[in-house]
Amino acid sequence: MDISFFSSIPTDVLRYSIIVLFFLISVVISLRSSNRRDAVHQVFCLFFAIVADYIILFTDAYQIGVIVFWCAHITAIRRYQPKLFVYAMAAAITGWIICIIMTITGTTVPVVLVSSFYAAFILTATVSSYFARQKRWNNLCSRLGMTLFVMCDINVIFYNMLPQNAPSIPVFGTLIWVFYVPAQFLLSISAYSYLDKKSQ
Repeated sequence: MDISFFSSIPTDVLRYSIIVLFFLISVVISLRSSNRRDAVHQVFCLFFAIVADYIILFTDAYQIGVIVFWCAHITAIRRYQPKLFVYAMAAAITGWIICIIMTITGTTVPVVLVSSFYAAFILTATVSSYFARQKRWNNLCSRLGMTLFVMCDINVIFYNMLPQNAPSIPVFGTLIWVFYVPAQFLLSISAYSYLDKKSQ
């Protein structure tokens, strides 16, 4: 195999291709899962994730990408704790209205505003995953996946807050993907119907 082919592919394209692969895995799992509702929710979570990742990686519309990620985490909230979905949607609609009004009036939407809503959604989704009514191994994947997702975002915060010439910037940039890739992999298989029923 000519590995020079892979070395010629931009890093962001490789990273994005991996996330798309996880999305496809979740789709295949949803077709065979015994818990169709749970699996379909995860498909939509990853669908919103690949849309958001595309916007963030390949366009300049960073805040729009983050807002699309809201949808991923709101879907996760509905997956893990349906009773909280109404409150999450109410918060999201409020956030969308604020952003739309500010855009129409020519006011720049603060990054801190978009990020605050995002933080509220991902933290709620993560905590909810620990109380989800899933089988043991499915829930383990959900919990670890969401926890790694949060750790990824902690590194995103440091990466964006520190000066771009800071010596630690490359480290945080790498850690983002060190946590993000396994997080999405675990979430992509979190609806799989394990055959060992005794371990559930």
